[in-house]
This record gives sequence, structure tokens and C-alpha cells, in this order.
Amino acid sequence: MAPTGLPGGADYRAEIRFGVVMYGGVSLAIYINGVTNEMYEMACATPRDRRQATAGQPADAGTAPATTREVYRRLSWLVNDPPLLQRYADWLAHPGTQPDPLAAQVPGDLPTRFVIDVIAGTSAGGINGLFLGKALVNDEPFAPLRDLWVREGDIGRLLNDRRSYRDDPDMQGLADRTGEPASLLNSDRMYRKLRKAMDTMSGAGPHGTAPSPYVDELDLYVTTTDIRGSLVTLRLFDKVVHEKRHRQVFRFRYCDDGQQVAGNDLHPGNNAFLSFAARCTSSFPFAFEPMTLEALQRVEPGLGADALRQWDRFFTGVPVAEVQAGGHLTRAFGDGGYLDNKPFTHVVSTLSQRSAAVPLERKLVYIEPAPAHPESAIADPDAPPDALSNALAALTSIPSYETIREDLETVLRRNRRIERIDRIVRLGELDLDNAVDDPMARVVSEVAPYDDDGIPPWRELTMERMRLYYGDAFLPYNRLRQYTVTDEITDRLAREWKIERNSDHVYALRALVRAWREERYSDKPNTSGRWIGTLNAFLDDFDLAYRVRRTAFLLRKVDQLTRLIGRRLRGPLADPSEADAALVGRLKRAGIDLQDDAADPERHDMLAALHRLKIDLSLAHGTLRHRDPLNGAADRGARAQRRAVLRRELQDVLDLLLLSRPQGADGEAPTLSTASGETVHVAFPPELLKLPSATRTLQEGIFLRARALLALARGTALTSLQQALEEDIDLLGAAVRRLVKGEGSGPPIGGALVWARLGGPRLAVTDNGTGGKQLYVQVGDAGEPELDTPAARQLRRFLGEYYLRFDTYDQMSYPLYYDTESGEPATVEVVRISPEDAPALVDERADGLRKLDGTALANFGAFLQRHWRSNDIMWGRLDGAERLVAALLPGPDAATRLVRDTLTRQAHRCIVRDALRPAGYEQITGLLCGAVAEVQARSKGVAGDDPDARREALRKQLVARLTHDSPESRRRFDQVVSSLLDDDALLAWVKASREGRQPPDPGPMLDSAARAVTITGRLLQTLVSQRGQDMPALRWVARLGLAGQGLLAVSLPGSLRARWWSHVMKVLYAFLLVMLAAGLAFGSEPVRTAAITGMGVVGALHLAILLAGDVLHSRRSWRAKSAWALGIPLVLLAALGVLALARMGWRDLLGL
Repeated sequence: MAPTGLPGGADYRAEIRFGVVMYGGVSLAIYINGVTNEMYEMACATPRDRRQATAGQPADAGTAPATTREVYRRLSWLVNDPPLLQRYADWLAHPGTQPDPLAAQVPGDLPTRFVIDVIAGTSAGGINGLFLGKALVNDEPFAPLRDLWVREGDIGRLLNDRRSYRDDPDMQGLADRTGEPASLLNSDRMYRKLRKAMDTMSGAGPHGTAPSPYVDELDLYVTTTDIRGSLVTLRLFDKVVHEKRHRQVFRFRYCDDGQQVAGNDLHPGNNAFLSFAARCTSSFPFAFEPMTLEALQRVEPGLGADALRQWDRFFTGVPVAEVQAGGHLTRAFGDGGYLDNKPFTHVVSTLSQRSAAVPLERKLVYIEPAPAHPESAIADPDAPPDALSNALAALTSIPSYETIREDLETVLRRNRRIERIDRIVRLGELDLDNAVDDPMARVVSEVAPYDDDGIPPWRELTMERMRLYYGDAFLPYNRLRQYTVTDEITDRLAREWKIERNSDHVYALRALVRAWREERYSDKPNTSGRWIGTLNAFLDDFDLAYRVRRTAFLLRKVDQLTRLIGRRLRGPLADPSEADAALVGRLKRAGIDLQDDAADPERHDMLAALHRLKIDLSLAHGTLRHRDPLNGAADRGARAQRRAVLRRELQDVLDLLLLSRPQGADGEAPTLSTASGETVHVAFPPELLKLPSATRTLQEGIFLRARALLALARGTALTSLQQALEEDIDLLGAAVRRLVKGEGSGPPIGGALVWARLGGPRLAVTDNGTGGKQLYVQVGDAGEPELDTPAARQLRRFLGEYYLRFDTYDQMSYPLYYDTESGEPATVEVVRISPEDAPALVDERADGLRKLDGTALANFGAFLQRHWRSNDIMWGRLDGAERLVAALLPGPDAATRLVRDTLTRQAHRCIVRDALRPAGYEQITGLLCGAVAEVQARSKGVAGDDPDARREALRKQLVARLTHDSPESRRRFDQVVSSLLDDDALLAWVKASREGRQPPDPGPMLDSAARAVTITGRLLQTLVSQRGQDMPALRWVARLGLAGQGLLAVSLPGSLRARWWSHVMKVLYAFLLVMLAAGLAFGSEPVRTAAITGMGVVGALHLAILLAGDVLHSRRSWRAKSAWALGIPLVLLAALGVLALARMGWRDLLGL
């Protein structure tokens, strides 16, 4: 039966996997959003099923790509095919002389898949990373986040006063907390907008449960900071000490097996918690308040306290006991950048958990919008720091400087280790493939008590017999497998019983599992009455990872055969590599001669069989890796309740094994319950209570106590705890057997699917023609037409030998890779994306130009102007596309440079066209229509009867109307007119536009500044009132902020407040003039002084309003200069008047 969908990699020759690190950067996160958008387009260009792409061919022949996604799709055919790359470069150099090489597919040719599978982000970079992961996993659009940054990344919208609640349907139902603000910006608004963007993404998604088209597995890390911190224990030799842990990382996982989703933490049902994580990681100090999970009930109406507990599993940094008690609900989580603003560690560590079923490359991309240049700021090395410099370095600069050197050195060490191990393994495989002797000669044929063919069942073989088959070197390999499977069982039990993974309790639990294993499985039946089988039987029942490795090994062989046969169909195999030559020799010895020119029809059958095998083996590999063996267990809920009851007993037992607690207070030994309600007292003899020493390690001491504990249970009734633990292990074993052997009803999956598609390979005995016996690989029908042709059967028998001999290969590679934290066998190439690294359009360092507007005002600039945000997103896309193309085509040769430059320019054209033209057409229409209507209304005033003069006058009026308002209006007009240019002219305009960056519009900026001062004052007053301290200076800060906001309000020409204030000023001047006249007429010096002082005060205020109005419109008029010249004397005059009035006495003046 054909598979319902294609697994990841089955339709591609190789994969290039990307791990992505996103920094925090205040408003520079908007630039990161542009880069992230290109990463999203790149990943979407190569879906797991290429039929889901826009075109089945790599690109439409001879046409320019319309989107960057099409550019990346072209790139996917070129990156791992040097001959195609050369042909394409020749075609670019001489267009029209030959057809586009990308327009025709050759049998055996496949593109390379681009996959983003690890993302780590902090602060605003965490927001971008979270939305990227969610979009890829759920097949959702990424655009809602871009729209959110452009629309809501405005400081005027975010400031935490009543304006942030006004006329916004998203804020309905939220209590107005601006009276006593807890932060400068509206934290609740931030959450609501994030949630809305996520819901918009989810609303545009397919709403299905099918696997993601773009990723097979994805790990997303969002860093935050636990403000309070959690106590963690550290075990020393003879005691336990404690320290605080403030780092908290929310880890979200997705994985599927190609047919069904095994786990998706990013599904739309988790949008509330995803928004919570985004709010936490971006809680920039003072700007946003830290968030608690309990606060979700305030911003999510209808979300009850019980609903919050569904997300308990994400709080891995909080002690399990506290999470179970609900203490994490009130923990406040702040910005992830406090402690981890460059979260490389999470990406690097995840690589150790990856495996590869296809040839792959690995790239680690980090985005740094504003790179530092310490090499340009080196102080005098001979000058010692003074006291002030030393103090400032200790308090500010050095603690805040976070290096990435250690993380990158870890990557480099991993690369060297993988290169060394991979070379050793490849040489070993070459030796085996080049061997001409019978690979099965070691297997000794027996008659009884085995099967009719005399081939011993593998699970019944003892270690001694295995040594005869494979040699002495097999023994440590087999022991290593036994111990790693024991560890895997322990990890599974720890998850099910909610034991902290890195705690000492897991160490003790491992000893219990080991004691159980030695009691149940051994090469000689023991006297416990609980013996099941040999150690091989233990591996046969539980070793799932072995089947994963074997399937991946077969997939690599399938890929190698596909590449070889495809090359042979295009011509003779010239200059094969060492590995290819060895494989060709093995094929010939197996009866498949690739040098035979008459066998082309058979080779086409082989390619069809290999493609089908790759699909099914990839499905099996995904199932074995990702499907939870215990998923769907009928009594899983009941067993979880049972574990909750017995968890306390298990913790007591583990503490006892660790000697973390005495055997009992006042001689009372700990007790365990039995199913019948009886109690069993646990006590160890004194010799088992010794501390570690030179003759007995800590691990051995714990194991001896664990074995004694099982012996104690055998002598009494089976405890409820032991019964529950053993039932969990037995349940796991049965689930593993279903995955690897297909026990039960239904079509084969996992290991059973591999065995079935190869035709059930098995060893059979035949006469060797000389009176002796020899072994051969026997395969049956595979049940699929493309796999049952004569050529396909011959190929399956060849692969079946690798299947049956995998132990020989695995014992070379597995011990070398074990515990090296290497994971997938691919080196990591580190790539930085920053404005400086993409010089195709603007070379920042050479040209002295700045691409980004967000770097202004200490990286807060993009929050001030909408067009600055649009500009930074566009440059993020431009730089991201350029760096991604360069990272995927890094060669220095002329052909590679030509193709790289061409694809980069094609991508740039797509981006500027998409960023500028749609808005340009819309805006130019609006501008022209409005301006023409206004000019026509005024055209009656144009004098003269000459039509040419009248048209010229109207033209001048139209141009003046379009450009007269402000620099912002002129910039807007310039942009919309430029958007009508062709692509190349548009690129030239984008570059030229960076030569003169316009300053921000001062009106909104000053208004926001005044509001910010007011909010800050209120915030500080709130702190004063909460802390019960008398700090009048803070109240004056608030009053000054209100005064400044009022000054700006009456300084905006044309506003109602400005007209009202203009009338008030006239009344004040008239009143003061009358007052001065009366003082002069009646000879009253106090009245005269008061009038002159009042005029000085009112005059200074008037000049301040005029100055503010000029600044708001960026005017440099004679009035501004005069105001400065007159303002200072007026202020001094007013100050002297106030001083004189104070001396005279205010009470006397007022008649009090």
C-alpha cells in the first residue's frame, strides 16, 4: 500500500539544516523580523513533498522569479550539484545560446532540502523566533508578525496611559491600570497584540492535524529570567549545599514521523501560553513589567485557574515539587536578556539529540543587527585604569558584555571530533566493503535446538556465542548497548514519575533499573524465578535506538546507490570516490554490474525501487525516532493517578539509596505498602551504608543497595511501588516490540516496515557444492510492484545483507560516537547575518552609510517612525537573502560567484518590489487625487488667459501642494514616485536613499517624551506609596511631566488647545497692561512690580510655546533666534520680579 504522505528528506538528495540564534536588540528586533522572514521563505521553498511547491520543476525556464521563495527553490537544485551549477553559470554568461539547465530534470536528480530545526531567541529576538517556529510547524503565514511590528511597534501606542486603551477593540475587557502604572509601556496591551497576531496566524492556517510540510522536528527555546530564583541542590562528597537558579527556558517541541504528529507544543490551542512566553522574554526592565502565569487570568477572560495547569510541563527550571503545588503560578518572569542575551548554548546542545537519515550539512546562523567593534576601541594598554574607570568597568561594562567565544569554540571542537570519528568509521566501512571473503563465514550452523535451517535465533544467543561470531571486540560494544538501554528505560520512568531529569534521584533510579535487568535477563537462568531470557533478549525487547541507527544506515546506502545509478544513467562512472568504488565492487560481487552498458532498463527499475525504499524507510525512521511508544495506552490516565499516590514512597526509596536520609528516626525504618495493605520495613545491613571509597564507588554502593532492596521484596510480599515500576517497564517493552516487530493488527510500521519492504531478509543455509554448508540472504516478496521486479529483488537482497550484518558496522561507529554529544554526523558552519556582512547594495564600513534607522537613539529609533520600521524590515530581508545565498553557495570560483551574484540580485529585486511598489501605487493615487482636488478648488484664483501659463501655474501649485508640508511629506512623495521605477532603478534608489537620513518627526516624538515623563512620575509615585516612603522629589518629576505635556499640547498650531491658549494669552496681556497702567497712574510700586513680573512670566511662557511649535515643525526661522535672544532676559526679569515680590511680602501685596 502506498504511503499517505512523504516523510522529510524522501524527495531530496540531501538536507541543509539550520540552527538559528536571535539576540535581543530593542527596536532592532524589527530588522531581525526582516531576516526571519527570509528564513521562513527559504524553508517554505523546499517542502517535504515537492508536489506542494508552486512548480514541479525547479523554476519556470527563462523567467525572473517573482518571489524570494522561487529564488531559494532554484538554489536548492544548485547547492549540491556542481555539474548543474557549471551549466547554469554558462547559461547565465551566454543567455539564449542553450536552454535553461534548470528547466529539465535528469533521472536520479533531486534537489537539496532547506530545514530550520532549532531556534533559540531571547527578548524581542525570542518573539521573532517563536513566531517563526509556530509558522513553520503549523503551515501558517509569517506576515502577521511583520504587520504587528509595523503597526504596533509605535512608542505612542505603547505608552502606558489612557491613550493605549482608547478606541481599541483589542483592549476591551481589560481593567485600566494606568492610575498606578507598573511599567512605562502597557504590558497588557503588548500581550493582547501578541495574542491577536498568533490568532491571526492560526486563522489563516490549514487547521489540520497532518504533519508540517516544512519541518520533521523542531526545538524552540525562549529564554526568560526567574526574578525570584529557585533553590537547587548540589551534592558534595559528604553533604548537600544549595544555590539559586534564575535562568528559565521555555522549550517548545514539534516532531512527527511522516504520517502523524507525535508532539506539537506550538499548536493553536497553546496560543495563550505562547503569547505569555513572548511577553516574558521581552519584559525589558522598566519598559514592561515581569509577568506571572497567574496574570493570564486578567488578560484572558474565561481562563480559569485549572486551565493554567495544562502548561506545568514547560516550567523545567522550577522544582517539580513547587510546580505540583502550584507555586509557579505566581512566579514572575522577566526579560531573557538579563542572563542570556546570546542563547547559543541551547542550539549547540540540541545537535547532540539529532540524527541523520540522509546526507546533510549543518549551519548555525546568528543575527546581530548592530555588531560591536572592540578592536576599534582598544584603550592605551600601558595606561592603568584609574579608580573611576575601574569602578565603572566592574559595575557596568564588563558584567554586561556577553561573549560567544566559548560557544563557538564548543562548535569547533565538535567539528574536529566529528571529522575524526567520521573518517575512522568510513575507513572501517571501506575495509568491510572491500573484503572478498564470505561475510557470514563466522556464523556456525547448528541443527538443534534451533530452527529447521539451523540458524540460531539471535535473541537466544549468549555472549559467548556472540564472541565466536563477531570476535572479542564485540563484547564491550554489546555491554555498552545494555547500559545505554538501561539509561533509556530510566529516563522514560523519570518522565512518567515526574522526577527531575538532572537530579540525584535519576542516578538512584538507574541503579534500581539495572538491578531489575540483572534479575530478569542474564545468559544463565538465575534462582529468582523471574528470569526471562538472555542479555540479547533484553536488547531485542528494549533497544529502540539500535533500530533507529540501522534504518539510518540503510537510508544512507539507499542514497549512495541512488546517486551512483543516477550518475551511471548519465554516462560512465568516471573518477569515483573511494566509498563509491568500494560499493561498485560489492555490487558486482552481488551480481549487479554498473559498468554493463546493456543494463539501463534494469537501472531504471532500480531507481524506482530505491525511491520507494527511501520513502518507506524514511517513514520507518521517523516512526522509530519520534513516535511515543506509550502514546495511546488505554490505562495511561489510571496509571498516572497511581504514580501520583506512590510518588512519595519512590522519593523516600531513592533518598534511602542515596543515603540522603537516615534509615529512620528513633530506629524506625522507612516502610513501603503492599497491594494487600501490609507494610514492608526497609533496612540495609551496616556494610551497605558505607560512603564511597577507593574500593567502592558511589555508583557501586547505590547499586548494591538497590539489589538488596529487590532481594528484600522477594523475601516478602511484592510492594505496590515495585509492582507499579515493573508494570511500567513491561508496558514499555511491549510498546517497543510493537514498533520494531509490528506485533498486533494493522499495517507494518517502524522496524516491521523496514523488514517488510526489504522482503523479510533472513539467513538461509544451502550446500556450497563441496559437501559443506554456506549461508546466503533470502528475501521474499515486498508486496509493492516497484519492489518486486527482478532488478529490485536483486537490489533488496543486496541491502538485506547490510540489514543482517549491521552489528558488524555498528560496533565500529557506535562506541566512537557514544557520549560525545555529537549527534548527527555533520560539521557546523557558523554564519552571521548583520548589516555589515551584506555589502551588495550598501557597504556600511566602506561607504560610511547606515542602513538601519532603528540604530538611532540607542537602538530605540524604529519605535518612533512607522516608515523607519518599514525600512528596517526591508533591509532585514535584503541582508538576510544576501547572506543566506552566500552561505549556501560559498565557493570562490568564477562560476559560483556569477550564480551567487545573480541569485542575490534576483532576490533583492523581489524584496524591494514587494516592499515598495504595492504601497507606492496606493499612496501615489491618494496623494495625486487629493492634491488635484485641492488645486482645482483653488484654480479659480489663477490669473491670466494664456493656457500654457495657466497650466504651468497649476503644475507649480500641484508640486508645491505635494511637497510643502514637512520633510516627512517630501520623503513620502519621493518614495511613492520612486516605487514606479523598474526593479534596477528601484534598487539604485534604495541605495541612494541612505545617503541622507531624515530626522524623526519631532511632534509625535516630543509628545511621547512628555507622556513618558508623566508616566514615569506616576510610576515612581506608585512606588513611593507602595513602599510608604516620603519622596517629594518624585512627585515633582510627575508634575514637571504634566507641565511639559501641556506645553506641547498648546504648541501644536491648528489644534483646539492652541486656539484656546492664544485667546487666553491675549486676555492675560490685556489684563497685565491694565494692571501696569493702574500702577503707574496711582503710583503703586507693588502693583507695578507685579505687573512687570507677570509680563515677564507670560512672555517667557509665550516664547516657550512659540519655540516648541517651531521645533515640532523643524522650522529654523528668525522667530526662533529672536526667542532665544529675548527669552533669556525675560526669564531673568521674571525671576528678579518674583524675588522682589517675595521680599515685599505676598500677603501685603494681596491685602491679606
